[in-house]
Amino acid sequence: MHQITRNTIPIRAILLFIVFLFNLSLKAADTLYINRDTLTITPVLFQKAAFNLDTTFNAKNAVLDYAVGSPIDLIITNNDTVTHAVRLPNSTGTVNISEASSVSITLNNLQKGTYSLYVESDVGYFLGAGAVIRVGISGQKFAWDLWDQDPDLTSDFGNQVISELPNTYRPTLFTINGVVDHMEPNSASVITGNVGDTIYISIVNNGNMDHTLHFHGYHIEIIQSTHQPHSVGWIKDTFPILTKEAMTVRLVPHQPGDFPVHNHNLVATLFNNGYPRGMVTMLMIQE
Repeated sequence: MHQITRNTIPIRAILLFIVFLFNLSLKAADTLYINRDTLTITPVLFQKAAFNLDTTFNAKNAVLDYAVGSPIDLIITNNDTVTHAVRLPNSTGTVNISEASSVSITLNNLQKGTYSLYVESDVGYFLGAGAVIRVGISGQKFAWDLWDQDPDLTSDFGNQVISELPNTYRPTLFTINGVVDHMEPNSASVITGNVGDTIYISIVNNGNMDHTLHFHGYHIEIIQSTHQPHSVGWIKDTFPILTKEAMTVRLVPHQPGDFPVHNHNLVATLFNNGYPRGMVTMLMIQE
């Protein structure tokens, strides 16, 4: 009969640990593509840029989830026709990516919360390219990717005719998750749940102006913010989210009902003179 020596089990444990570490090193990096396209929300034609999970353009920016403490390995591919400078979360630096090129990056030490990986150079910046990165957020969770623009300016930005907003900037296009209609229960922007649930909402302002959101029916608690750390702990029904800010809020509904959430600037709740459209959606809470 084969005898197990006293050194066998520790050696096996060490070998298994080495294999585990090796497998971790082989974990595939997530790939993000910077895409840009022209689209129509009848009757308005405009350009939009976004981070997507493949080369097919989607006006909604990708949402990625990671655990706290784990390195985040990303490959970013520029599928656009211009060079983009990408701002990394919690960093003062940017990474320049030429057209049809890719770069690999690793993000470390991101604490629990929501972050934006966004294009800082003018074309992608003003056309709303900003991936949503959630760290350590589990359970019931939703994401809102906010954007505003004057449709007539989008082709000027896309064609590099202009590189900054005019002083008379008056946006008429306001979107959540790339669309203007959010009042149906199956909309990705609608928050659903039950009384007593703990619901996390990740909000990223990929737009070009500050916005103020107003919740009807409930108060939320701000639990993390990249631009306004002083606001953590606020329990409010109305709060600002700054340009390019990422924020995490927690909602624990105390009552059932269907209640709107909207931009406090009511101009942002219109599209093509139709209401409610734009930056307005619903909380649909059951008993």
